[in-house]
Amino acid sequence: MQSRARISLFLAAVSLAVPASVNATTLTFDGPSWPGINQYVPQAYGDNIANPAVVDGNGYTYGTGGGATPNVAAQYGGGSVPAPNVDPSTSYAYGGLQGVVVGNYAPSDGSSPIIQLTLTADPGYQITLESFDLGGYLATGNNYGVNISVVDSINGLLYSQTNLSIQGGPSVSSPHDTFLPNVAGQSLTLAIYTGNARGNLALDNVRFSQSVVPEPASASLLALGLVGLAARRKR
Repeated sequence: MQSRARISLFLAAVSLAVPASVNATTLTFDGPSWPGINQYVPQAYGDNIANPAVVDGNGYTYGTGGGATPNVAAQYGGGSVPAPNVDPSTSYAYGGLQGVVVGNYAPSDGSSPIIQLTLTADPGYQITLESFDLGGYLATGNNYGVNISVVDSINGLLYSQTNLSIQGGPSVSSPHDTFLPNVAGQSLTLAIYTGNARGNLALDNVRFSQSVVPEPASASLLALGLVGLAARRKR
């Protein structure tokens, strides 16, 4: 009976310590009310998405099939970095991507990002940046010197790729690159740097998820369950 009680305690601890159900949103940068070419991306896009399967109150749409992220807000640009421009799906393709955001300015030395996106979760939640696409308007081989970073709220580096050459081309059949950082935190900032591509590099299909962060008491209960099982084995 005691062993069953310990096992039940352990299973309860695991269920509490593992993050709760995960919901995901994909930013596709599109919708019936989406701004025209060379306008700033709307700051409300990506905020507190309750139902990505429908057009939201602003006339924007999202990728479907992953659930919702009602406890996450998005910010484009920030500080000295301006919000990126939009390029709607009726415009040019960037490595086969249409309906994208494009960096509108950056120093030619690549010291400042051309695109910066920050995702911030409500207290008690965390975000996982699962994937995103990058494509160039210029043909493959011409979108070089690209650096990518993802940092947390205290500027700790969670993911980086350096000196990349991004695939591209101006037709809908041109290739692009998909990145899978799969990093988590209460706040995540994705930054794209490049010296030569600037307005020729586009971001699309940013997929992120939210989950509940286990409370400290749950973690303590998990530790207690493990200790109990270890003591039982010694007997």
